[in-house]
Amino acid sequence: TTLLAMAVRRRIEYRDRLALRDSFSLDVPGGVVRFVIAVLKYTFFVEGVGALILFFNFLRYFPARQALFGAIFHSISAFCNAGFSVFSTNLEKFVLDPVVNCTIMGLIILGGIGFVVMKEVVEERGLLSLHARVVVTTTLILILGGTFLVLLLEWDNPRTLGELPLWGKIMAGFFQAVTPRTAGFNTVPIGSLHPATAVFLMFLMFVGASPGGTGGGVKTSTLAILGGLIWSFLQGRERVEFFHRRVASSAVYRAVALTGLAFALIFVSGIFLVALQETEVLNTFFEVVSAFGTVGLSRGLTPYHSQVGKIVLILNMYLGRVGILTALLSFRLAQERRELLTYPEEKILV
Repeated sequence: TTLLAMAVRRRIEYRDRLALRDSFSLDVPGGVVRFVIAVLKYTFFVEGVGALILFFNFLRYFPARQALFGAIFHSISAFCNAGFSVFSTNLEKFVLDPVVNCTIMGLIILGGIGFVVMKEVVEERGLLSLHARVVVTTTLILILGGTFLVLLLEWDNPRTLGELPLWGKIMAGFFQAVTPRTAGFNTVPIGSLHPATAVFLMFLMFVGASPGGTGGGVKTSTLAILGGLIWSFLQGRERVEFFHRRVASSAVYRAVALTGLAFALIFVSGIFLVALQETEVLNTFFEVVSAFGTVGLSRGLTPYHSQVGKIVLILNMYLGRVGILTALLSFRLAQERRELLTYPEEKILV
């Protein structure tokens, strides 16, 4: 919508600027249009480089026209964390192709880490804000920790990693730790994963990408704030702190509210689908979490959902991408106002 408004030279209204600010997780609405233009340049550059690399590699497998289309399609799909593939088995045939694996993973990470963070990394050159440092650190922990757990759980599984060479196992494990973060590609059959691996992938899908990125989920910063909140409680501190900086109370409240609402949405949706269709609990909740994280991974249940079930999944996709809090706040009638009356404080047993 911003591009259309700019194309017809229509002035971007202040309300639209606020919506864009929330979408990209900016601090102030000023300079939003310039930021959108910078995002477009960054997007075209990264997707172009990715498509070029994939094109020359796909020439080993396909005719030039098919290689070109596949390269452009998968580059855009990976960077936008869509996960759509033109191949019937997704990327399983490329499980031992390091060029495809590394390029797709790079595009997924660059798209999901957030435009604000990438802008800081490129322009500030090391002088990163607290937000950027938290997002980058959390992303690295999830990728490295996820790779370790996937390898641990799937190492001897003959239907996934078991038959691959050592380097192939590591690469496939790394790929499957990256892609659940809202991308949806897979190089091993998702339906053949160990149930414990499926549950762990549900956690990664629930977390999703980073604020201002191209994916869904509750976001990496939310996970970091919740972890910091628990650590502060165990340390007897009242404030959440990272890198010698204090996190704003409003951000902590928002993270807790977002996580609670996300859990409630997924729980209600999952129970409803199980009761409606009498499907397996694990596979059903895997579908719901995948929809909420806008991931697209499936254990084979998607084609068998009823029309009502598909509507439930669509609702989860929408709320997972737009954001539950953003959707709810859009219906708020009154603006935020300062509290003029403060009631006495009293404890509640927890």
